[in-house]
Amino acid sequence: MRRVGDRRAGTTLTAGVARAAITPARGVPMSGFVGRGPALDIHDDLFATALVLAERGGQDLEADTRVAIVALDLIGMYSDELVATLKAAVRRATGIPPERVFLACSHTHYGPVVAENGDMPGGETSEAAEYRARLPTWIARCVAEADSRREPVTLFAGRGACRVGVNRREPQPDGTIALGRNPDGPLDPEVQILRFDRAATDAAGDSRGDPATVATIVSFACHPSSLEASVRSISADFPGAMRARVEQVVGGTALFLQGAAGDIDPKTRAPDWSLPESFGLSLATEAIRASSAAQHLAATPLTSERRRLAIPRRGADSVSGARSELEGLLADMAARGSADPDAGWWLELKIKEAREVLAALESGRRPTIEADISVLRIGDAALSFAPAELFTELGRAIKIGSPSVWTGVVGYTDGALWYVPTRAAYDEGGYEVNDACRVPPEAGELLVERTVALLEQVFARG
Repeated sequence: MRRVGDRRAGTTLTAGVARAAITPARGVPMSGFVGRGPALDIHDDLFATALVLAERGGQDLEADTRVAIVALDLIGMYSDELVATLKAAVRRATGIPPERVFLACSHTHYGPVVAENGDMPGGETSEAAEYRARLPTWIARCVAEADSRREPVTLFAGRGACRVGVNRREPQPDGTIALGRNPDGPLDPEVQILRFDRAATDAAGDSRGDPATVATIVSFACHPSSLEASVRSISADFPGAMRARVEQVVGGTALFLQGAAGDIDPKTRAPDWSLPESFGLSLATEAIRASSAAQHLAATPLTSERRRLAIPRRGADSVSGARSELEGLLADMAARGSADPDAGWWLELKIKEAREVLAALESGRRPTIEADISVLRIGDAALSFAPAELFTELGRAIKIGSPSVWTGVVGYTDGALWYVPTRAAYDEGGYEVNDACRVPPEAGELLVERTVALLEQVFARG
C-alpha cells in the first residue's frame, strides 16, 4: 500500500451524516422473490443513511469536493431513469453533482419494488408508483441534512472476518448447479470498517473537545435474505440489526455497504425473526472488534472517478441467431409461462432482452448495456462501486488489484446489470447464469480491469 498522506498542509476531511425513514406503506409490492405478493405488515423500518464528505482548508483548494454516499435499505436501483431522478433531486437540494452521489442499496429481499416495471411480475402498480414518487424528496432532504452537519473528522480503518454467509451454488449429482449451500465454494468473509471520528482540533489547530464517532461504514458481502420467500413483512434484515448494535457500542451513525454478494447467501434461511437478529449481532460484534483495533489513516485527498461502460449484451451475434433465440423463448413462454408464474416472469424479462438484442442487430448496432462504475478515494482508503451483483471472486480480485489494502467493494450501486458471474460459472450454469444474467462471460473480468484502473488513477494523483 502506498501511504501518500494528506495532499496539502492544513487540509482536513469533513463529514456529516443523517438518516431518514423510507418505509413504504402496507400493500406495496415486494421485491426479492418472484410471485410473493404485497407487503402485509412492517416488521422494522427501512432507512436512507447519507454520509457527505468534503475537504476543507488548504490555500489552493477552491473546488467543491463534496461527495455523498447514500446507503439505502432497498433491493437495488433497477432503472437508470430512477437513478437520474434521485440524483437530480439531491443536486437541487445540495448542489452536489450526480457523478459524486453514490446510491448504494443493501439488497434487502424484504423491501418494496422501486423500479418502473423492472423488478416485479405484472407491471406497474399504484402503490409502487406512489412509493417511488416519494423517494426523491426523502433522499434529497437526508443528504442536505448530512451536508449541513459536516465537521472536521479523522479516519480510522479496521478489518475482521464474519461467517454468517456461505456460497450458495451447490453442485448436484447430475452435474448442474442449484441454489443451496456450498461450504467449499468461494467466500470472502472480510468485514471492513471505515470510522470517521470528530477531530480533536480544527484546521487551525484549535481544540474542538473530546473526539467522538460521527459515522462508521461497515462493508460486508452477503444477501439479506435470511427469512426466505414466504415472509411478506417489510424489513432491513440483518443489516438493520447490525447498525443498531454498532451505533449502541461505537456511537455515531452506521452505514451498511453491501459487497460482492452475488453468490453468497446466509448460512441458514428460515421464516424465523431470530435469524436476522442473530446474523446482525454476529456481524456487529466483528465490526465493533475491528473498530476497537482500527488504524489511523490519512483522510485526504478526497477524489472520485466514474466511467460509463458499454458492456456487450449476452446473446446471439447475428440477426438470424437473435431471431432464433427470440422464437425459442416465445415458444417456451407459450408452453409453460402461464402454468409457472416464476418461470413466466423470468421468461418475460428474457424476451424483453432478446427483442432489444434483435433490434440492435437489425439496425447494424452492437448490442450493449451502458452502466457506471466508480471509485472514491478517501485518503489512504478507497471504495469501489459497481451497479451489479458481482460474484465474490470478482470482489476479491478488485481488492487484490487496488493500490490500497483498505479498499471496500460495494455492489448494487447506481443501477443494475443484474448478476455478473465469473467466467468459469458460465460453464457450470445455475440460476445466476441461466435466469438472471444479461452479460457475456468476459464481463466480470472487464469490470475488474476497469475498476482497478480507476483506483490506480485516483491514487496516482498523490
